Amino acid sequence: PLFTDEISIIHPQVLPQLNLAESLLMSRQNILIHGPIDSGKTSFLPMIFTELTNVEAIPIDVSKYYTIDLIVQFLCTNTSIISKSSPNQHNGITSDHSELIEFIRMIIETHKIPKYSPNDQKFFEFDELLGFSVIVTTRNYNELPLRFLAHFAPISLMSITDSSSQFIGSKILQT
Repeated sequence: PLFTDEISIIHPQVLPQLNLAESLLMSRQNILIHGPIDSGKTSFLPMIFTELTNVEAIPIDVSKYYTIDLIVQFLCTNTSIISKSSPNQHNGITSDHSELIEFIRMIIETHKIPKYSPNDQKFFEFDELLGFSVIVTTRNYNELPLRFLAHFAPISLMSITDSSSQFIGSKILQT
């Protein structure tokens, strides 16, 4: 059996954005994907990486309960983008949404991730991040600070038109 969550359909409306996203990632640019609810932001992400075999996607779902501490721990244990020059000890960094935005901006600008020093918890050490790009999705980019947005190439997705949806549905039902 085939389940609907296993199907991704690339419709003509997203082809230009898909090509743009692939080009931006190949040149190590950061991307801000924005669009209304049901515009396909979540479905769009896997489509980007199907053709890019030399790019590793590391999805991090961010909610108000996800702290900077958890992101740093995730990156250290599940990826190879952080140089392993010091022990993975991360304590005490807390986050609300604005702190998380600032944290991502700092990573983009410095290519480093802060950690508490294993020798003295009053000091930070920094691990260098190796080749990476950041992709952020949002419904409304106007709510994000300009200082953050300046680091991203925007890609706008629109909800699929009724005619495209009907056409795709009719083709699926014919098979």
